[in-house]
Amino acid sequence: MLLVLLLFQTKIKILLFLIIYLIGLFTISLGFISVSLVTNIYFFYFTAPILGFGGGIMMTNITAWMLSKSTYKKRVKSSGYLTSSLFLGQFFSPILFHPIVSSFGVQKFFLIIGLSLFLIVIINLFRILSSHCKVVKKNKS
Repeated sequence: MLLVLLLFQTKIKILLFLIIYLIGLFTISLGFISVSLVTNIYFFYFTAPILGFGGGIMMTNITAWMLSKSTYKKRVKSSGYLTSSLFLGQFFSPILFHPIVSSFGVQKFFLIIGLSLFLIVIINLFRILSSHCKVVKKNKS
């Protein structure tokens, strides 16, 4: 019984990291979509914090997940890898996305990215719900 409770607690903890990640990704997608609809600079001051709020949720969640997976002795190295990967992503994203921005424009690019992230959230939400329903049905039988 204790083993089942321990496994269930671990499953919930992993599920919570994933759900919080999806909430952050959903908030970022709303931010990108709302920034794409901005026609006046004053509206940007209302929409840009949505992006920042979603990024803050995701950064905190990614760091907590990474620290929960690494051992105590390797936490500094793991944090260094995480920080390096974030900075590499910031460096390479303009290089990778420049052709899309130059062909569609900045506002349509934000709309494309926002809708793509929203689609990713919806797909993963259905995947989580379907796997959760399978586990519940399996436990009932």
